Amino acid sequence: MNLELLIPISLSIGIVLLFNTYQFKRMNIVSIINICIAFILSLYNGIYYHERYLLLLLVLVIEVIVINKKIITVDIAVLLIIYLFFVLDYNILLFLTHLVGTIAGKITKFDEFLIGVLIIVSLIVVYLLLKNNRNKINKIIETIKHNTILLKTIISVVLILLFSESLILFLVDIYGIRELVQGFLIAFLGIVTGMILLILDYYIVMYQEKVQYKLQREKYIQQEKYLSALEKSYQDLRKARHDYQNTLLAIQGAINEKNILEAENYLKEILKQTNNDTKNEAKILFNLNKIKLSGIRNLLAVKIKKMQEFGIKYTMEVIDDIDNLPGDIVSIVRIIGILVDNAIEASQNQDNPQINLALIKYNSKAYSFSIVNKINKKVELNKIIERGYTTKENHTGLGLDNVL
Repeated sequence: MNLELLIPISLSIGIVLLFNTYQFKRMNIVSIINICIAFILSLYNGIYYHERYLLLLLVLVIEVIVINKKIITVDIAVLLIIYLFFVLDYNILLFLTHLVGTIAGKITKFDEFLIGVLIIVSLIVVYLLLKNNRNKINKIIETIKHNTILLKTIISVVLILLFSESLILFLVDIYGIRELVQGFLIAFLGIVTGMILLILDYYIVMYQEKVQYKLQREKYIQQEKYLSALEKSYQDLRKARHDYQNTLLAIQGAINEKNILEAENYLKEILKQTNNDTKNEAKILFNLNKIKLSGIRNLLAVKIKKMQEFGIKYTMEVIDDIDNLPGDIVSIVRIIGILVDNAIEASQNQDNPQINLALIKYNSKAYSFSIVNKINKKVELNKIIERGYTTKENHTGLGLDNVL
C-alpha cells in the first residue's frame, strides 16, 4: 500500500478510535461503523484529503447529536481538539515524505516502510500519552464543561485553525510550493496548539482553586447549618424536658387521687414515645457517623432535622464506612441536596409522609445513594429528566436537569 493511502487510512482510523475511547470507553458496533466510514473516505480519491477528514468530522458530530439526542458542545470541542492533533500529525508526516523524496530524488520501498512505521509509532505515542494522562484530560474536560466562554473560545479557535489549514493547502495545490508552505503550516499549527494547551493548563489551575474555594465555603455553610441544627436540638431538648415535667406532674396528680390506671397509662405512653425516639435517633446518629466526609454528613444531618420540623418520618441506612466518593465532592453535595430537597417538598402534603435514605458502598469505586418517598401525582418517567418538566406548581423544572 503506498503512502497516499496509508497516511489517510491510519490517521482517519486513529481519529475514530480516540474519539470512540472518549465517547464510549470501549469498542462497540458504532466504533466498527465509524472505522468502516473512515476507511471508505480514505480510499475515495475524488476529493482532497482535508475534505475527507472534514466529512469524517461531520459524521462524528452528527453521531454525537443522534446518540445524545441533543448537541453536546463539550463532546464536539473534544472531537475538534483530537482532529486538530491529527491534522498536525498528518502534515508532519507529509512534510517528511516530501522531504525524503526531495533529498533522495525518489521514495524507495525502504523509505515507504520507514514512514509507515513512523505513522504507526506516532499513533501509538498519541494513544499512550492520552492513556497516561487520563486524569489531566478529565480535568481539562471538566474545566471546559464548567466554563462556557472557554468552551466557545476553543471551538472558535480550532475551527479557524482548520479553515486556515484548508485554505493554505488549497493555495499549496495551486502554486506548488508544498514543502515550504507545509513546513510553515506545521510550525504555525504546532505553536497555536501549544498555546491552546498552555491556556487550558492555566484554566485548569484556576478552576481547581475555584473548586477548592467553593468546597471550603460549602463546608463552612454546612457546618454553620449543622451548628444551628445542634442549637435547635438543644432547645428542643429543653422543651421536651419541660413537657416531661408537666407530664410527671400529671402522673403525680393521678397518684395523689389514687387513680393508678390513669398514672399507668401516662407512664406507658411516655416510655413508648421515649423508646421509639431514642432508638431512631441513635440509629440515625450511628449511620451518620459512618460517613467520614464532613460535607455530606453535615448536609444529611441538616436535611434530617428539616424532616423532623415538617413531621416527616424517616429512616437512614449507611452500608459500610464512607471515607471517599468518586467524582467532584462539590457536585455530589449539590446533587444530594437537590434530591433530598425534592423528596422533602414532595412529602409535605402527603398523609403519613416518610422518606427512606440509603447510602451503600459496593467497593472502592461503586456506590449508590437512594431516596424513597411517597407521591400523590402521576410522574411521566420518560420526561422526568427533561429540562422544564415538573410535577410542582410554579416551579421551573430545572432541579433534576441541574443534577444531570
